[in-house]
Amino acid sequence: MILRRFAVPVLAAVLGAGLAASAAPPAFADSCTLFIGNQTPQHFYPVSVSCGRDTVQGFSLWGQDEVFDEFRQGFNGVSSASVSRDVLNEDDSIFNREDDIYAKVGGVDVFGNSFNDRMTNVIHRNF
Repeated sequence: MILRRFAVPVLAAVLGAGLAASAAPPAFADSCTLFIGNQTPQHFYPVSVSCGRDTVQGFSLWGQDEVFDEFRQGFNGVSSASVSRDVLNEDDSIFNREDDIYAKVGGVDVFGNSFNDRMTNVIHRNF
């Protein structure tokens, strides 16, 4: 009998919290993705960024480093570009030859608000 008194309110609280969490809208802000394809026969890499349902209006590529991140190249008014190896090849140290590239993205969200410098994932690859 005592167990039922506590079990019913606890079960109701757990189910209520689960329903409230599932009814919440998905978080689309700050979900930008960087994609770098394979090198083309013309020796360029296809690069693109996307931010879910938001509109990309430009991006800049950055090399991630321990001391400071290095600006590599900017692209205004587009969400994709063809990029040379020189832009993506940011680490030539004899101790670390893997390149670490990410993008900062600007655009407009689905509500019409502008955003700048949204970060993407980091691509770890040798270019």
